[in-house]
Amino acid sequence: QVTGADPWISFSCGRPVPARKKLRPKGIPGAAGGDSQGGGGDGGGDGVETSEPRCGEGGRHCEACHQLLPDLQLSLGTGLRPPSSMEFLRRRIDSALEGAAGGRYHLLSGRTVDQLVARALLLLRLSALVDSVAQLIDLCSPLLQGEDAEGVTSLAQVQRVCQMVFRLSPARRTLHHKLVDDAKTKGHNLGSLSPLEMTIDRRKAISGPPSTDAGQKAPSGWSVFEQIFAKLRARGHATDPNWFHWAKKSVQWWKVKFVNEGVIDAGGGFRESVSTIAEELMSDRTPLFVPVPDAEDGISFHRDAFLPNPHCRQFEQYAFLGRLMGAVVLGGCEKLPLRLHPIVWKSLCQHELTWADWAAADPCGAKTLDNIAAEVARGTLDDDTFYDMAAELAEQAMLPRQAVSSAQGPAYLLDLIRQAHLDKFAAQMAAIRRGLCELVPLHALYLYCPTALEVEVVGHPDIPFEMLKQSTNLRGFDARGDTAKWLWEVLEEFTPAERSLFLRFGTGSGALPNKINVERRDGRPNSLPTASTCSRTLCLPEYPSKAILKEKLSIAICHREMELG
Repeated sequence: QVTGADPWISFSCGRPVPARKKLRPKGIPGAAGGDSQGGGGDGGGDGVETSEPRCGEGGRHCEACHQLLPDLQLSLGTGLRPPSSMEFLRRRIDSALEGAAGGRYHLLSGRTVDQLVARALLLLRLSALVDSVAQLIDLCSPLLQGEDAEGVTSLAQVQRVCQMVFRLSPARRTLHHKLVDDAKTKGHNLGSLSPLEMTIDRRKAISGPPSTDAGQKAPSGWSVFEQIFAKLRARGHATDPNWFHWAKKSVQWWKVKFVNEGVIDAGGGFRESVSTIAEELMSDRTPLFVPVPDAEDGISFHRDAFLPNPHCRQFEQYAFLGRLMGAVVLGGCEKLPLRLHPIVWKSLCQHELTWADWAAADPCGAKTLDNIAAEVARGTLDDDTFYDMAAELAEQAMLPRQAVSSAQGPAYLLDLIRQAHLDKFAAQMAAIRRGLCELVPLHALYLYCPTALEVEVVGHPDIPFEMLKQSTNLRGFDARGDTAKWLWEVLEEFTPAERSLFLRFGTGSGALPNKINVERRDGRPNSLPTASTCSRTLCLPEYPSKAILKEKLSIAICHREMELG
């Protein structure tokens, strides 16, 4: 129920509020008994008055803050807590919104920092209220959705009523960490210290034809992913969740011998195989994933991301991928750098998908459907034209044409097509989730913020320069010398994709967190850098200029002239 001049900030949750109060979370300087001015006080604000929300009565919060606050939570490291000063919170929000107009926070680009501060304070206050009763949540009841959730203390009911506020709660993180830590302890007790050895033919994977039969019942055997899956399935490991629990001291899940490559795998070959798996899954080498519909138009922020292929029926491979994801979450020794669309991570966490989620993946298709809905509402579209268009749209949503009938009203058909888009790859997602939940408890998965789950599995996909610099150790170089200075400048100028290639060249894995050593090596100015991925070492000659260093390093990382061993 929206109230006030600015409905984006002022709202109540279902029941009329007797009097408008000025609200400030406890712990904010200047608060008096918890009721004060949101967005004001030390550090300024716009003095926005807000109705005191009643979290337990089903308040809904804007998708824009839903998108921003979990990332602020990650950026703060220990999570969003009542800040020590208004200025601290203001700086965090201002930093997160840089470039919002064309980035992931585009929904917030029209809002001022003062408005966002007021909204953040309101959500922090709600989070504190939820924290006070979090210990009453029943983690033993079945995780059912919506109206099927029995009992007011079930996790599904709490999540449904309190929505994103509970996901920002420190108590939620405590519950989540306990569930994941228990699963890790179980895995360490079951795990083996001896990695499985297998032979992989990468040349066969490179020279083999791309996968074109999405419905094939058996793997083609060409890709590295399919080779590893086939070898593990032959030994009964691919479908055994206990095999994916590796011992605490284990640094690799298997040892690989690449045919005709002379690799002695002490970790580098393993990391290279995992990176190759992620690379193949995000290409036409395997049929499991396809580019988002917006890949050609390039309008959305995630235009280079992938979605599960709705035509692919290789559910064993999807479940195998889910088990690999679970091993990454519990093991933490390796990342799986997949470029999956945010709707995939949201679906994995079993959060309700909305039409806005699909519109982010297919903005052109969603806009077409919304325009048709608008014309129907205005009465400017005749029935024959509408049903012809609806039949074509239904086919794109993988609905049979006979599902479109004149006996059904236009509004019903449009809702049916929208829901069909959201359910298009539900079977594939269910298979991935099934494999993932064999290692990570379902309740823990439900408590994840989608962005946090993505970081757990993929690492930090953007490879920030400062984080890369902290992960890079220089050996044999003068920290204040020209080569060290030029290297930092080149890495800062690199795109995130090039920084990922730099990491993969030196370590075999292109994701953070990941440590890499850059070691001084004697060599002529025309020689290229080399790498030993097993020791996570990149050997760099001292070049006479920054331009030559950038040229030689770019050639090396793009052509992967690695010395594995």
